[in-house]
Amino acid sequence: MGEGDDFHGTQSNPYAAPTAAVGELAPPDGLRKADRLTRLLAVFIDGLVVSVPAFGLAIGMAVYMGSQGNLTQESFQSPLLIGVVVAFVLYVLGFTAYQIYWLWKTGQTLGKKLMKVRIVRSDGAPAELWRLLVLRYLVPMLAGAVPFVGGLFSLADPLFIFGDEKRCLHDLLADTIVVNV
Repeated sequence: MGEGDDFHGTQSNPYAAPTAAVGELAPPDGLRKADRLTRLLAVFIDGLVVSVPAFGLAIGMAVYMGSQGNLTQESFQSPLLIGVVVAFVLYVLGFTAYQIYWLWKTGQTLGKKLMKVRIVRSDGAPAELWRLLVLRYLVPMLAGAVPFVGGLFSLADPLFIFGDEKRCLHDLLADTIVVNV
């Protein structure tokens, strides 16, 4: 054996980073992971389910407040501004509550049900409430709120779906996968 040869007699680089063969996480019991487009459509449908009522309520509130004359343009508290703020708050709270409740109870929101996909743990078990609430939503939300780094995290989260495992960063944190039903 010459200098730089490993014990098999082949050349090796002593300064190379260690390597490990890591395979894709296969869903248990023959479940098949949902494709990216199906997941995107499910999220889009879920967004509509929450945003249409939230924006409808906000517009109604803005129209009502404007008709009452309680707010003036000079004070920078226009009914439209209040309506937009209310719509945003209702959307965030409504979307989070809607997602957590239905994912906890059935593993499916309306969008996921229509697209025939479900969220489960990587071992095929249903995701627990604490896992959904803390790891899938709270940790990413808090990480996204950190100045400078939060924007990168919020960008990286959905982009992880383009990796070999087809899992977003929040899926990896919560140990969940999206599978076809």
